[in-house]
Amino acid sequence: MKMYRYSFACCLISLISGCAAIEPNVDTVQPLTGPPVTSNHTPYSQCLADLRDGYEANNLPVIAVGQISDKTGQRTYSTVTESSALTQGVSEMLISAFHKTGKVNLTERLDVRVPLAEQQLFEQNALAFAPQPIAVVPANFVVLGALTELN
Repeated sequence: MKMYRYSFACCLISLISGCAAIEPNVDTVQPLTGPPVTSNHTPYSQCLADLRDGYEANNLPVIAVGQISDKTGQRTYSTVTESSALTQGVSEMLISAFHKTGKVNLTERLDVRVPLAEQQLFEQNALAFAPQPIAVVPANFVVLGALTELN
């Protein structure tokens, strides 16, 4: 359990601490149609890569990231539209950051509606064939929360 706490603490510290500014490394992929897909490297990308490459870790904790919602109530108004002042998708950003560290095993908890619906359909004999049994990895830590301030 001590190793879990150490790994979890390292991940959280890297996520909330600052790093020296780096020049973004922009990788692009040209699709068959539409605009190119670009990587979104930020100064934190280097921090996460350093954590991944700089520390040896065994017995990695299993982390489940749940919904982290915007509870600030901050809105942006313009002549065209009204939108949230803060970026949405914090849960997905945290999942991505944890993955980039390479120091945790992630398990799905963000949206379990589809497997639960399939399980209910199976129990009601509404599926054409039986689905594979659902094998859910138990989490050592669950990250949930809300953004409550905009400073």
